[in-house]
This record gives sequence, structure tokens and C-alpha cells, in this order.
Amino acid sequence: MAMSMVAVLAACGGGSARTPVEETVTAVRALPPDTSTVVEPAGLPAGFGAAFRLADTRARQLLYYQQCSAAVLGMRARGRFGAASTAPRAVYCTRTSEGVPLGGVYDIDSSFTAPRRLQLIRLDGAQPRWTQPLDTTRIARAARLVSQARAQFAPRYRVQRGTFTIAPVVLDDGTIEAWALPQQTSLRDVVLGGDMALVRAADGTPARLADRLTTWRRFSVPATGTVVLRSREAQVAAVQELVLARTLAERGRTVQVVTGAAVSALVPGMDPSGSRYTWEHAKP
Repeated sequence: MAMSMVAVLAACGGGSARTPVEETVTAVRALPPDTSTVVEPAGLPAGFGAAFRLADTRARQLLYYQQCSAAVLGMRARGRFGAASTAPRAVYCTRTSEGVPLGGVYDIDSSFTAPRRLQLIRLDGAQPRWTQPLDTTRIARAARLVSQARAQFAPRYRVQRGTFTIAPVVLDDGTIEAWALPQQTSLRDVVLGGDMALVRAADGTPARLADRLTTWRRFSVPATGTVVLRSREAQVAAVQELVLARTLAERGRTVQVVTGAAVSALVPGMDPSGSRYTWEHAKP
């Protein structure tokens, strides 16, 4: 399943609250999903290629969320959506089917019926206002799932003394997921593992999609050389680890992710979606 939208509430988190850091807003890229035919790597377990594709699709969209939310929070602090003291507080990030990145803010009522005061801006080019219609029911449902995930995950994250952000993810078939992302304050001392996610069931109730907090651990990224992220997953690395791998690669680092089944390396090269990096897999 490829993802069509990522919606986020940047104000949801665990642990102590942090003041957003204002930064210069730059163009944000939102890669469309890679819809090319999955090729199963030779010598690896059956189904590895498809499972890795799905995990990496989530990771790329969550990386976009991190970039988009930082841009939106910066714009909000500078008054782009009205006075910061009164502007809507929830952050929303999405991309159109053509890959146009959009970010903005909104309010939501306590019953999660519908978003209010939704304001969106294109995050590429001149950043004009976006006035075309969106699926507001989907936004409200994702916001509810975020609230439910925050309530479930916060007590457990406190045990790890970590802070996190919830990123709702909407798949092409309409399935809504909510993923917990650890807040990385530095790319030298990072978090590996610990995937936690809910999915909205057909009847609207939340169900546990991932519960891997026991694999949560800190890792010191070496200052030079190849960064080897050793996952505790048997086959496909944690989504959080793939997010981190792409983040480091975008900053010029050579990255490998190692599981019990495969060594996966991000190498320069364009994949069918337009990403500047592509994965190569080999047996350990």
C-alpha cells in the first residue's frame, strides 16, 4: 500500500513540552509513493521486498512530516496564519496526488467532528495560499486517532524518558494510522527501534498496529565513516530506523541498516518516485 497523505498534529507529544524553534522556511519536497513493480531481492526471505517497500514508504512520508511541521511552526511563529497568540494550533501536512506539498494549521472541536479555521500554504515555490477543497472528514478522523494514540503511548514513553510526536498517516485505500516518532534533538545521540502505531479499524475504533517499545534504545552516531544502524528486527527494520537512515543520508552520510535477514544500504541514485537515494539489499 502506498501512502497518499500524511496529516499531523505537531502539538501532541509526551514528556515535557518544548518551545518550537523558529527557523527560515525553505522549500519542502514531498515525494510521491514509489509505484514501480516490487522486485524481490535475490537470496532474501520471500516477501521481503514488498514489506520493505511499505516500511520505507511510511518512513519517507514521516520524514516529510518532520520537514513540513518545522516549516509550518516557523511560519506560524512569524504570523503567517495570523497573530501567533490566536492562530490555530494544530499543524496539518499533506501532499496532493500530483506531489504538491501543503502545510498549514487548523483547530478541531473536542468531539473531532470537523476541522475549523483550516489554512493551507504550498510549501514549494512562492508559497501561495491553497484554496482547493480537501477531505475534512479524513482530517477529523486522523485527529481523533492522534488523540487516542497520545493517550495510549504517553505513559509508556515516560518510562523511556523520551518525548515524541504523533504523525497520522493515511494510506491510498483510506486506512488511517498514527505513528509515534521520537523527537531527535541531535543527529549524534539518536533513538533506534521502538515503533508504536495505531490503526483506525473499520468501525472507527483504534487497534494496535505496532508495539515495539521494548526495542527502543539510544545510539551514538559516529562523527565520520559509514553509519551502521543495527536493528533488532528479524527481517525489515523499524520504520523509525528507516526515517533516521534517510535523514542521515540527506545530510551526506553513508548509511547501512542491518537486520537478521538483510544489509540494506542507501546509495545515491534516482528511484521511480524521484528520491535522490535508492536502497540496495544483500544478505548479512
